[in-house]
Amino acid sequence: MILLKKFFRDEDGFFLPMMMTICLVFLLTAMTFILGIEFGVMKQAQAKYDWFGNAMTFASSAAGQMNPEDTIDGEMAEQFFEAAMERMNAGDYTLKSFTEVEPGDYISKVEGTAKLPGYYAVIEMPIAVVNVPLVGRQYVNVPMGYYALGYSPELQ
Repeated sequence: MILLKKFFRDEDGFFLPMMMTICLVFLLTAMTFILGIEFGVMKQAQAKYDWFGNAMTFASSAAGQMNPEDTIDGEMAEQFFEAAMERMNAGDYTLKSFTEVEPGDYISKVEGTAKLPGYYAVIEMPIAVVNVPLVGRQYVNVPMGYYALGYSPELQ
């Protein structure tokens, strides 16, 4: 603050206030641009997480209806999950794990224990951040985890 007072006292012309105004406008413009990129990335990530959750719920429900004598069937649910993600055109993703969850099992991304049987999947999905000229699209790989309750007529 003392440095600014010295500049204002020693400045004979209008140069310093003009430069401060230009810098302030540049700073606000840059912050608005970065905030816009952040909201765009959040929107994409939320949409892709919703697709992931819907595919997990569908896989859990479909596997339970196709195999009512077994409460959970991980292989069948994984096949339904892959088909749902392909059908929804959710984009590229890497399935890291798809596991059956029994009551009492610890779920890392949820940071808790399962109360009912179900399925837990972890995927890694690229989210487009910005399109850089002469370089191309830049992506951030976001890991996502989802726990879906096992659906079965026996569980109702």
